[in-house]
Amino acid sequence: MTAAAPVPAVAPDRVARAAALLIEARRTGQPLAALPDEARPRNAGEAYAVQDAIVAGLGKPVGGWKVGAPTPLAEPAYAPILDEAIYASPAAVPATQHRVFGIEAEIAFRMARDLPPRDDGDRPYTQAEIVRAVEAIYPAIEIVESRFSTYPRGDKLSLLADHQSNGAFVYGPPVRTWGHLDLVRPPALVSIDDRIEGKMTNGNAGGDPLRLVTALANHLAARTGGLKEGDFVTTGSVTPLVNARPGAVVTVEFRGMNKIRVTFTK
Repeated sequence: MTAAAPVPAVAPDRVARAAALLIEARRTGQPLAALPDEARPRNAGEAYAVQDAIVAGLGKPVGGWKVGAPTPLAEPAYAPILDEAIYASPAAVPATQHRVFGIEAEIAFRMARDLPPRDDGDRPYTQAEIVRAVEAIYPAIEIVESRFSTYPRGDKLSLLADHQSNGAFVYGPPVRTWGHLDLVRPPALVSIDDRIEGKMTNGNAGGDPLRLVTALANHLAARTGGLKEGDFVTTGSVTPLVNARPGAVVTVEFRGMNKIRVTFTK
């Protein structure tokens, strides 16, 4: 059972300044070297508040979430995925929208129903409840992007505030019978222009993806009103980060699932 972590104190002026700078970087395509000291998040609560302020400032709906952790016992990190950045495979994504072209092979989930805050207080959702609330799992590609020119270096809380470096999300056909699949170490290949560039090595750093989805559900119940029916949740890469380029055709194949593809159109 995974309960939501306490929310640290937030400085509204710092949050507003950081969000304004990151929104401007998104709109102009001009990355930041770093957030100035007076705008840099001081804790995870401020970083999440910046995420929410970016979503509100852009006026764009959220269609999904990313969650990941560096170890199977670590507190996960969370970030929204804008609905306009979610694509069905085979996808054509304009290369002009990207600079990093980071590619990660991931297992994603889609929710069959809302998971709102509990009526009976702070009782957290359990992993068993999350399994029952999943519509299907999906092979997926997360396209990593950053509004910072120094990525992947830089202040970790600033990277978290920048939607944890999410650029876009591509999903394949649903897999509705998945209890027999290894979701921690699923065999996977990443190819760029038909050349294999990445393979599953150690699997998901955060361990069981269902632990991560459960943590996200409880986090969002306290933060946004909860996961919604139709939301995608992508759960961290099972392959090392590789970088594509304009014009590239990227494919990801998980054993036992359909291949997915994204082309970065020039």
